[in-house]
Amino acid sequence: SGVIQIFNVPFAYAVMMPTYPTNGGNPFGIGQTVYEMYQYSEAIAFGILGIFLIGNILYRLWNGVEEGISRIIIGVSKDVIAVAFVIVAAPYLYDIFADIVNEVGGALLNYGNPGILIGEAITVIASGMGLGYFVPELADLGSDLAFSIALAFALFAIRFLAIAAILIATPILAAMWLFPPFRGAVKLFFDMILALGISGIVAAALFALLGQLASNSILAVPIGLASPVLFGFLPMMIGFGTATGLLPAGAGNLIPFRRGRKSSTQ
Repeated sequence: SGVIQIFNVPFAYAVMMPTYPTNGGNPFGIGQTVYEMYQYSEAIAFGILGIFLIGNILYRLWNGVEEGISRIIIGVSKDVIAVAFVIVAAPYLYDIFADIVNEVGGALLNYGNPGILIGEAITVIASGMGLGYFVPELADLGSDLAFSIALAFALFAIRFLAIAAILIATPILAAMWLFPPFRGAVKLFFDMILALGISGIVAAALFALLGQLASNSILAVPIGLASPVLFGFLPMMIGFGTATGLLPAGAGNLIPFRRGRKSSTQ
């Protein structure tokens, strides 16, 4: 029904990724803001590029990463080209990944209709408010469920905005990558944006499964009673620790900073 479709909306923030408006528009209501802030961040990155370029050269000289001026110039040139490419192309490459995640996640949400979980949760909360005086346990269940839902939805929004923030900061992070000691920290953020996207697909499958099970007359009541536990578990399902743990060691090679991994360990 239309009400269930409306209840599906909060789950989108746990599944989908904000997109960069490469074709104009204002996707998710923050696309234009993301575009403007990325342009500003890009200008900052090119402004500080020289600082980290000098740091790169000094690091190579101090640690003997390459022998000979010509090798140092070649190595630094390759790093600068890679960084400039990332700064300019990152939004478009990111959008390809985000569009795939959003299409898959959206299809799963539409199929599973997890909004039915919210409908059942509202029923439990209303029952707790109405009958809590006579059945204190029901009032406790309703209050726990309300808190769990609020926490889950808050973390859904945080995940969505954190992805947007990493995207906006990408030019500056790319410039910082030029200085080898910073490469491990920069790589962590790029791994995180990949993992949060992948975890969104997993979360969408979970929501769809729960929605389908909740629509089954036999399982609707048990799932409704288990709602506090389910909504308490969902934040952990898409938490930053769980999301970053989805990527195995070495998965950061998916991003164009592969050379930095060797340099940072020397």
